[in-house]
Amino acid sequence: MVRAPGDSKSLVYRALAGRAPKREIHVLRHLQRYQSRGVLLFARYDGEQYTLVGMNTADDEATIPFWFPLPGDYLEELHGDDNLKNVLELQQIALTLPSHYGRIWTRITDR
Repeated sequence: MVRAPGDSKSLVYRALAGRAPKREIHVLRHLQRYQSRGVLLFARYDGEQYTLVGMNTADDEATIPFWFPLPGDYLEELHGDDNLKNVLELQQIALTLPSHYGRIWTRITDR
């Protein structure tokens, strides 16, 4: 299980059991892009809110392509160091996931 430093809850649990009500949860599968590189991706939609959880189970850092379905700014919730600004809808972006760790990006909304 991938864990955040000092936190006993898994990244998936933190993202999927987070503050917002759950509406739709997706496991994003693509053998060549993600699974073959040891990357697992989960997404949660709730209206205009979107959260992406990326976990890297491999020994090496992974940079993967991704297309966010909603435009805007995304806060990286584990460290706040990898925030994404001005993401365009369905435009390819490169996401980097550290070895044996992960990231959680949540779209910033006004609500």
